[in-house]
Amino acid sequence: MTTVVVDPRLRARRIEVMRAEGRKRLRWVVVVLGLTGAGVITLVALRSPLFDVDRVRVTGAERTSTSAITAAADLDLDEPLVEVDLGAVEAAVEELPWVDEADVRRDWPGTIVVEVHERRPAAAGAGGDDLVLADGAGRVLATTARVPADLAVVELAARTEEVLPGGSLAPEERSALVLAARAPEALRLAPGVVRRDDGDLLWEVEGVGRFRFGTLADLDAKLVSAAAVLEQLGGVVDGELDLREPSAVVRRLDAPPLPAPIDEAEEVAS
Repeated sequence: MTTVVVDPRLRARRIEVMRAEGRKRLRWVVVVLGLTGAGVITLVALRSPLFDVDRVRVTGAERTSTSAITAAADLDLDEPLVEVDLGAVEAAVEELPWVDEADVRRDWPGTIVVEVHERRPAAAGAGGDDLVLADGAGRVLATTARVPADLAVVELAARTEEVLPGGSLAPEERSALVLAARAPEALRLAPGVVRRDDGDLLWEVEGVGRFRFGTLADLDAKLVSAAAVLEQLGGVVDGELDLREPSAVVRRLDAPPLPAPIDEAEEVAS
């Protein structure tokens, strides 16, 4: 039998290494237990009444009431702030007619902040007893009895009574909304209406004449040409300007007479 003699210094070194590894493992255990305990305490605290939803603060809303926004958010004031589904609240608020985008965040210890970005009306749509305000994407924002001073009137195929705020107009009517929104103030403020005629966008202005735009293609060039020709004619077309080719505008004096304006436009003009 052979006896192995271990150098006392090597043995002492091994013992020191083992003790160091043990201390290192102990420190990790203490850290993990500490973090776990802190996490549990934090979760318990966040779900305590100290961090419940106490109020809802709304910013950025001009056309939409705070009560409508808080009702759409449907928040329980006893709900822990940490459990509020921010994405669900944003989606619910964005269903409101005027709301384009909602940003929802937590403001500790107990406030939900709803920042609202609202839509802008592009035109007033006519086609029934009332007018509707719609944005350029065709979203119906509200009903109104009068046309706001800075908006043009667009004739709708559908009855306005059939379109509720928050709904959308038909896709074929959206190009007229875009035209109405981008046209110069001189056209928007004049009593008249944007119609569709044989597939063309046709703007009829009382006391001025017709402007046949065709489609939205080259719209900026068409608007520039319309303004230049109208200035040359002293502000009165007395017929129709065919702007479908903006570099070669045609004036037609034999155009049929303008139809009677819609009742709503007459009411506003009076």
